[in-house]
Amino acid sequence: ALEAQNPATLGTLNSGEQALNAWFQATVPRSSGFNTIDTGAMTNSSSLLMMLLMFIGGGSLSTAGGIKVGTFVILVLSVISFLRRTDEIRIFNHSVSHETTYKALAVTAITSILIFLGFFIILLLEPKADFMNLLFEVVSAACTVGLSRGITPDLHNGSLFILSLLMFAGRLGPLT
Repeated sequence: ALEAQNPATLGTLNSGEQALNAWFQATVPRSSGFNTIDTGAMTNSSSLLMMLLMFIGGGSLSTAGGIKVGTFVILVLSVISFLRRTDEIRIFNHSVSHETTYKALAVTAITSILIFLGFFIILLLEPKADFMNLLFEVVSAACTVGLSRGITPDLHNGSLFILSLLMFAGRLGPLT
């Protein structure tokens, strides 16, 4: 829906093609890095949503990057538990251990810190580059997605080194 009127992405396609491409693009940021539309031409709102999907990532046993869907679910359940003022996190009548909750929080915090630090350094190295393009590259690298808004070849060698470090850290996993 965010790209339906954008002629540079989905705007020129019929409804069926729009739905198929939208579904594909909603799946891709969590795993593979393929794209059927020009990610550099997407609106800022679509780019931000795609970065959220990259950050969450794929399933626990997949090779996808990001914090993983299970970690995200634990975080959401932790917030719900906090708002309900209960000490126990429950999912399908099963209690989630505090250790699991702490791991989920640690993974999310470390990944967020890596993204922030990498983004900050790259902003220093690339003062004239577009903010959203740089953030997209950093999130994609840290979450090992492989998507780009097409600016990677124009980046300074120091920025490419930082992106490589983020990819390495993202592939190992933040707790490793």
